[in-house]
Amino acid sequence: YVLAHELHSAGDDYTAAFDRYQQLMAPYVARCQTLALQALKTDRYSSGWRATLRNLVLRTLRIPIVSKFVARQSLAVARSFTLPEY
Repeated sequence: YVLAHELHSAGDDYTAAFDRYQQLMAPYVARCQTLALQALKTDRYSSGWRATLRNLVLRTLRIPIVSKFVARQSLAVARSFTLPEY
């Protein structure tokens, strides 16, 4: 949606369209990548007490209030981006 509009608005100047798209999307993409990297940090432990702790924490996601909290935190990143009005 954003890229399509920027390409349409820029006419034949594709460089300007991609630059504008990058400018608009970069903060949102950075937040998503940070969230993903934080999640990966917990997955690097395959043994020992840290792996046990990770597994226990993951099991708490079965508890509705915990899963709702985690979902709310994740959705906060998704909702931090507002589509431009075109």
